[in-house]
Amino acid sequence: MTPTLSSAVAPRAALIDYLAAAEALFDSEAGLLRTRWKGPGYHTRIPAGTIVHEVRSALDHALGLAEQGDAVSLARVDRILAAVLPLQDLDPASPTYGIWPWLLEEPIDRMAPPDWNWADFCGVRLAHLLGLHRDRLEPIRLEAAERALAAAAYSIFRRNVGPGYTNIAFKGAVVAGVAGELLDDPVLLHYAERRLERFLAHVEEQGGFTEYSSPPYGLLMLTEAERGLLLARSPRLRALITRVHRLCWEDFTDALHLPTGQLCGPLSRTYDDLLSLELSAQWEERLGLALFRPRSLVAAPGQAPAYPMPPQPCPADLREEVLAAARTERVTRRRYVWSATEPKRERSATRWRGPDACLGSANYENLWTQRRPILGCWTVGADDVATLRVTVRHGGDRDFCSGAVRAAQAGREIAAICSLVTGRGDFHDVLDKPADGIFRIAGLEVAITLRGPAASAREVSPGVFVLASGAWAAVVQPAAALFAGHRIGWTLRHRAGEVALCAVVDDGAPLVLEPARVESFAVAFSLALQPVSATRPPLWSVSTADGRCELRVESEEGPITVAAPLRPEDL
Repeated sequence: MTPTLSSAVAPRAALIDYLAAAEALFDSEAGLLRTRWKGPGYHTRIPAGTIVHEVRSALDHALGLAEQGDAVSLARVDRILAAVLPLQDLDPASPTYGIWPWLLEEPIDRMAPPDWNWADFCGVRLAHLLGLHRDRLEPIRLEAAERALAAAAYSIFRRNVGPGYTNIAFKGAVVAGVAGELLDDPVLLHYAERRLERFLAHVEEQGGFTEYSSPPYGLLMLTEAERGLLLARSPRLRALITRVHRLCWEDFTDALHLPTGQLCGPLSRTYDDLLSLELSAQWEERLGLALFRPRSLVAAPGQAPAYPMPPQPCPADLREEVLAAARTERVTRRRYVWSATEPKRERSATRWRGPDACLGSANYENLWTQRRPILGCWTVGADDVATLRVTVRHGGDRDFCSGAVRAAQAGREIAAICSLVTGRGDFHDVLDKPADGIFRIAGLEVAITLRGPAASAREVSPGVFVLASGAWAAVVQPAAALFAGHRIGWTLRHRAGEVALCAVVDDGAPLVLEPARVESFAVAFSLALQPVSATRPPLWSVSTADGRCELRVESEEGPITVAAPLRPEDL
């Protein structure tokens, strides 16, 4: 093949920066990027900190090099594809058909378990490469890449995730649709259009994305919409993707608190309390507004950069709404999940946003490590941010997915009850459910944690605790702590830059826990975000009767009430 230097996408400064960052991580022996592994704690047995070669970042690198288009870059594209494409399972009879492993060092059959989403994550990058740069691939590699894209698309077709799996429901539709166009496969194109129609109908019926206000997956959705509009040719497919693109921005701007540069809680899926520097920069570029970036937030060293998708700007009307909201104090409520037959399935968010602080809560959510059902943040000084979070955890800092919280919020005040739930895992929502339903853990506790500069915590009067950083404080009042057959005691914990008020089970002793057999568990408390200079604990009352715990708080906005069953139930 004779390479051409003309590009379907004009060279960009962002591309040049990306390729320079990738070059610094290039492993000439493996032909792939060398990175320091920072996994989420599941799917893989590779320890965090191990030097690895990631499949997804390799395909990003191939895409950027193909866009660069010179002979040296295209030779490296060929080498990358020669290394990565054979890692995919191409056996149609295999349950892992169409997917890749995460890492070169860990084949699919060694993962714990394999990640079927990698048909989507890798497939969309191949679709991009073939959609814009197929003429730059060697014939043998072009044929292999088309075969790989077909396998990924039909893996997605066969799996057929529902519209509630927001980011994968959409990403998979983009892969299938673009693959259908590129491979002249009307089955895939028709499937993609129908899948997008179902997705949009689901969002309209429910009120929003099931994976609402997710910092990483919200941006992923947006960039895949941008990618889809870059690649798709069918008018119907483009129209459907355009509608999703608008929804992505509505979801983001509905949660954005411009003064802190953060998304106000609750967050359905995230890996950190704050936007990472990379996510912040990408949203900022598209929004056209400067986002506050706390000085305490630093970039993780040795991580592979992401291919810089050519961005599209935020719709002008939504951008103006963001600017207007930054100038006023306001409370918003939005429903994201709804069921006519199961009220407990409803997920709704209440958010208070002020000039320099915000606080949000979900009405009901489990406490998977990727969730932030109650989350607040505020600026501290001129260059930092404090964060307030509620979770159930064990082992010191391991979030417990079989814990849950119900909350009612009015303005800056919340009434909350933490419970246990059945049918869920330990650290992951579904991947690590014990076969016998029994967890063997230690140090089970409900924690209200504040991280921020000079964070402090003290009991200012009996049963009234103040967690403070900068000009704001969380005033917390424990109301009940019940666990049949066990003791729960409240204690304050202090670390550098972090304080926590914890309701600790049996002084942290080992625990054999089978939620389905627990007779009663409830940890209830009130939480108010107030200026440090004027803290005032609200009045509250709690009752436990007829198998339920009910907490009533007399907030400044009027009474708020939350109730939860004492016996754990399926979420």
